[in-house]
Amino acid sequence: MALMMKARLILALMTSLAEILWSADFQLSQPVKHPGAPDGSAGVASGTNHFIDACDEDNLLRLYPSDTDGKPKVLLDLNQLLGFPKDNGEFKECDLEGAARIGDRIYWIGSHSRSGKKGKVQPSRQVLFATKVIGVGEETKLELVGKPFKGLLNALIDDERLKSFKLEEAAGKKPEEPRGLNIESLCADGESLLIGFRNPVPDGKALLVPLKNPAAVIDSGASPMLGDPIRLDLRGLGIRDMARWREEFIIVAGDFRDRKAEGAQPSRLFGGVAKARMRRRRSMAISGI
Repeated sequence: MALMMKARLILALMTSLAEILWSADFQLSQPVKHPGAPDGSAGVASGTNHFIDACDEDNLLRLYPSDTDGKPKVLLDLNQLLGFPKDNGEFKECDLEGAARIGDRIYWIGSHSRSGKKGKVQPSRQVLFATKVIGVGEETKLELVGKPFKGLLNALIDDERLKSFKLEEAAGKKPEEPRGLNIESLCADGESLLIGFRNPVPDGKALLVPLKNPAAVIDSGASPMLGDPIRLDLRGLGIRDMARWREEFIIVAGDFRDRKAEGAQPSRLFGGVAKARMRRRRSMAISGI
């Protein structure tokens, strides 16, 4: 589940990577507050001064200027497009938590979790879909492409390589319970996607699962081709967000619990995570996330 500060963090990492100072030490750019989205949870740059934002409290994709606090422009209302029925007269949130761009296509993923308060199954959160980006900057437009895919959770549960992580059991718990299930990250790696889990964190190591054929999944409903799971030692934290930077990755790691929960560890930013062995090289603590 995203927190209020995640929108600022997404902006700093995914739309202002050039502002991160890569030397022996590095730091985040100054956050900019943006109106309109109560819980920004995923973002992708569109040009150098704009970004497309998803919010985990509604099903709208918005365009923001990245360097000012200007009002957003709604690019796409997903409520009617994703094919989920209304519940008690209204559309349920998809709890969008991750986004990754490959070419002119942005892939978006829901948390695939149950509700946080009552632990109810939320079908609308079990979605992976894609949009085509047309134009750039303030001229950006989006259109839905292919067909939203709603079978990823079953594919993860059924994969023999993932059985030891007990994802079926995790899917039956609330997202912030120990060994619950909560997807919060999506990162492009060539033509593949890396799916990052905030929860579970099996044996204290974060879990990434590659999806090798996202285009075929969206365009033709092909069965997901999952890669071997990747485990990362992030000091017992799960993955809140992840972005490619040159030949390495930047990872925002966080506790599976709410940051204000008793015993929750502070979030950390890990830099210099190499693709070859996915080993972390350096990190810094992040407050307020």
